[in-house]
Amino acid sequence: VNAPLPHNDNVASMSAVFWDDLHCVPFYPGDIFYYNDNANHRFIIEWDSISHNDTLVEPKREIFQAILLDPAHYPTTTGDGEIIFQYKKLVATESVTVGIENNSQNIGLQYVFNNNYDPTASVLVNELAIKFTTEPPSASIVTSVEENPDPGKKLVQDGFGLGQNEPNPFNSHTRISYTLPKQSNVS
Repeated sequence: VNAPLPHNDNVASMSAVFWDDLHCVPFYPGDIFYYNDNANHRFIIEWDSISHNDTLVEPKREIFQAILLDPAHYPTTTGDGEIIFQYKKLVATESVTVGIENNSQNIGLQYVFNNNYDPTASVLVNELAIKFTTEPPSASIVTSVEENPDPGKKLVQDGFGLGQNEPNPFNSHTRISYTLPKQSNVS
């Protein structure tokens, strides 16, 4: 049965991809595969159509993966390996724990426990991927064409304007206003 992270049990350095009461038995066929992808320097574990351990007539089957990237080939500033959780098909996510914990089982990074999400987390859905990394997020955003722009000033040059995103900070959605000198298609 799943628990919040960190959780002091017999599993040190846990990567909880989809921690729930799941099973793989002949009555509810499903498979667990693993693959050492030497060419791409990663180790992949896949749970394919694994059922929840309940007594329902039609089992709820989940399909998901954990990908462990080799830090020698996917370097981070800290030297820690990156972990990717991928979810192809999710049916019942209400009683699941997703996250990671350290070897001492006293520090955890919990994404969700029993439908209680971290405020920065998106809801688990089909075709979602979560990457655990020590690298800070990066983005290339053009905010000005001026050499020393005033950070509080809205950029307006030749009829083009770019406003501050709102809300800031944001979780899953933000709005960025802009101005164009004439009506046109944008991408």
